[in-house]
Amino acid sequence: MYCDDIMNDFETPKSIADKASKLEDKKEALKQINLAITKDSKNSKFYHIKAGILESLKEFDKSFDCYNQSLELNFSDDVFQDKLEMFKKWEDKADDVALNSILDDLNGYDETYEILCLKGNIFYKLNQPVESQKCWYRAFGQFDKIQELDNQIEYFKNHPSEILINITGTRYYEGYEPFKSGMILNLKKDHFNAYDKNAICVCAEGKKLGHVANSEVTLIKEVKSASEIYCLFDEEINAEFLFFLSGK
Repeated sequence: MYCDDIMNDFETPKSIADKASKLEDKKEALKQINLAITKDSKNSKFYHIKAGILESLKEFDKSFDCYNQSLELNFSDDVFQDKLEMFKKWEDKADDVALNSILDDLNGYDETYEILCLKGNIFYKLNQPVESQKCWYRAFGQFDKIQELDNQIEYFKNHPSEILINITGTRYYEGYEPFKSGMILNLKKDHFNAYDKNAICVCAEGKKLGHVANSEVTLIKEVKSASEIYCLFDEEINAEFLFFLSGK
């Protein structure tokens, strides 16, 4: 260990950083890159290397900080692209606080296709399906769809006294094809549902088409859940189908 310390005293920060970038042992690599940074704290490439090492160790929050330090010292498209790739790995495991941190960071950049898709995924994981869908529409240049979606949300806001629901699980039955604006649907309590004691199935012409949404994942905030309307009728009740929530 003493010999290594003596050798490090004579090595340049660049040679130490180069060695760190090639080490298979990522914990040792982290130790070496920290040494290089101690010797030269203004080198953006060193923070880029450290960000990659921390990413390999799945310490994404620390990796995030290092990518930003590198970009602050010297903005590079390659470093920024590596940060985006790290975000894609991090968002799969991140909690809501981390997801919001990623969003805050992405909001500081121009909305490229890649950034919009990433934001769309994050909004979806934060149970914000409307914002998620808007990002996807912007990514694909479907700006008319955004206006359509805004009009639908406005409808919800302007009809607070109506009991509005959304339907989920259609892919397990006949998809979207049977649904037409103005059609009458039959809502029936699903007493045999093993997963939800307040389950309500949606039927038409004797066929099951889906269920009334009843979880954070499937609900949008402007509507009632199955649990909220379960006690409002005996066994079944009719409902009118209004429209597809754009993009759903």
